[in-house]
Amino acid sequence: MQTQGRPELAARWLTADGARVRGRLLERLRQGDDLWGQVLHGFPYAEEIHRTEDLRGIDLSGEPLPRTVLRFACLEGACFDRCDLSHADMQGATLHHASFIGAHLVGAILVGVHANGACFDEADLSHALLDASELCGASFRRGRLTKTDLTLSKLSGADFRGADLTDTRFGTATLDGALWDRQRS
Repeated sequence: MQTQGRPELAARWLTADGARVRGRLLERLRQGDDLWGQVLHGFPYAEEIHRTEDLRGIDLSGEPLPRTVLRFACLEGACFDRCDLSHADMQGATLHHASFIGAHLVGAILVGVHANGACFDEADLSHALLDASELCGASFRRGRLTKTDLTLSKLSGADFRGADLTDTRFGTATLDGALWDRQRS
């Protein structure tokens, strides 16, 4: 996980207070509580991010979070490896350098996300909506993007090697420098 040279953002989650806040956060997310961001009140560095919830550097690896709503949250450098985020709503979230290795994101809404350098290797993004998103340098290696919508997204330098791109919609996406198993026509 990378949080722009600020290891304290991930380290805050490793404290006793961080574990307590993480537990309350997971409880609220699983209940579908739209006001889950209230658990961050007074949490270190949370006030740096205005008008959005600050979950930078959090590790939620392996957590079952289907249909979770994380709209417009700041999740830079967060780890969602092997998470079940099927049908989650992360519209407009900041996901720069976040990790979703092996995550289940089937039908997820990631419209307008800012996810440069994010890692979706081996993730299942089938039927996910990622249109109008910034995904420059993102990696989708060996991922499943069947019927995924990437229309209007910025994908310069993205890595699609080994990915299943069956019926993936790229539309007018920016793809210069993207890596493929074979040349795209």
